[in-house]
Amino acid sequence: MSRVILPFKNKLVYPGTSPGFDPSHPASKGCVWSAIAVGGTAINICNAKIGSVISSAPTAVIDSHFGMADKFTGVFSNGIQFTSAIPAVTQNNCTMACIIRPADNGATGTRMYIATATSATQGWWMGTTGTGSISLGLFVAGALSSNIAPNFIPIVGTPYFIALSIINTSGSTYTTNWVIKELNTGKLYTYSVSGSTTLAASDGGVVFAGSVYIGDCFGNMATNMFTDKVALSLPELVKWSEDPWSFWYPHPDLALFTLSKAAIADVLMAQILL
Repeated sequence: MSRVILPFKNKLVYPGTSPGFDPSHPASKGCVWSAIAVGGTAINICNAKIGSVISSAPTAVIDSHFGMADKFTGVFSNGIQFTSAIPAVTQNNCTMACIIRPADNGATGTRMYIATATSATQGWWMGTTGTGSISLGLFVAGALSSNIAPNFIPIVGTPYFIALSIINTSGSTYTTNWVIKELNTGKLYTYSVSGSTTLAASDGGVVFAGSVYIGDCFGNMATNMFTDKVALSLPELVKWSEDPWSFWYPHPDLALFTLSKAAIADVLMAQILL
């Protein structure tokens, strides 16, 4: 008997399937870290390792649009760090993405959605600046620098899929491709923004929603990811935005592997016993 794959009714809504990894997904090539929120922490789908809370732990919630999410309240350094999770190299070409419902737009301070270093070394960060605009930037020895930003200010309480690819075009010049999609309306924003910065090797760490030295996260975070040496074109990012959850929650027939419900339950139980 042949099997029929039924599509999800709304691909912008949390699908409710098991998290996993689909090697045919355009963003899977070069993927070294793919994390989902679970039980007030996060788990790396690539190796089932659990991140460690930097200081104050987020709260596990069931978001009306996300399903499982971690609720961050803007406490300094309240992210979840994964040490030695990505190559400790100069990240000239890469892709990062997240699904988040922000509780503010960063107008009162820097809000970090993902950071690619867990020490005072240099790394990329993506989030919102004190002006409220979505930005990509560097932090060096705990200080922010070199913002490359599209002209987009997120709406508080709106669920977003945000993905960007960083392309080193020459020397210190970078082009960034962005897609930002409102998951409640389907409205899509696309940008291609260039800028210059001096980049050095990171320490190989990555932070889920926040950073170790500066900035925090304020809102419900569901997913994060990072690829090394692979940048997607704007059309590829737009295609991904049509089914944003598919990277973290692929259909079982397409997944190379999935995390079992037992594995997720083990994470939840570990948090209960802490």
